Amino acid sequence: EDFSAEEGPELCRSVLKTLGYLISGNHQGRKHLERTVGWDTLQELVFHCVTTPIPYSIFLELYNIATDQILVRGEGRGVVHFVSVKLVPTMLNILRKCARNDARLGLRLIHSVLKQSIANCSACDYHGVTAQLLEWFQECGEEERELQDCIVAVVETVGKVSLSAKDLRSVLRTCYGCESTALDEV
Repeated sequence: EDFSAEEGPELCRSVLKTLGYLISGNHQGRKHLERTVGWDTLQELVFHCVTTPIPYSIFLELYNIATDQILVRGEGRGVVHFVSVKLVPTMLNILRKCARNDARLGLRLIHSVLKQSIANCSACDYHGVTAQLLEWFQECGEEERELQDCIVAVVETVGKVSLSAKDLRSVLRTCYGCESTALDEV
């Protein structure tokens, strides 16, 4: 069904919020959701229900699910970890369809979580986050320097812990602006 510009985002946000409450603090429920539905299905739900730019509130609901922040709202903030690192690529795909200011805010939020956990950085690299960010960086126009700076900050944080040879070649290609095959021999 096609939703109006007002209905789609609100419905999607409500579904994500409800889902967050249902799996908050429920490790088995979260694993079952990952296995049976998958985060990519949630992404498709968002893309189907919401036209671009996607509201930042949708990203925040995914962030709350990924970090299990439903239970700790209102309490003093301590160290925040991703309990669902596999959701980070989906969150990045959502951010790519948000307004640029919202994308920067979301990247800063992800960056703040990654700075707190070596395990999260390693897991994000394992799940292809670095490659995804490098692709996004290359697609940015010159007028999107602030967004590129946010992307670089996340790549640097993940790269301090883990960086595959493939991602290193992508970084070097981006820096040198070349498509040379000489880097493939490294």
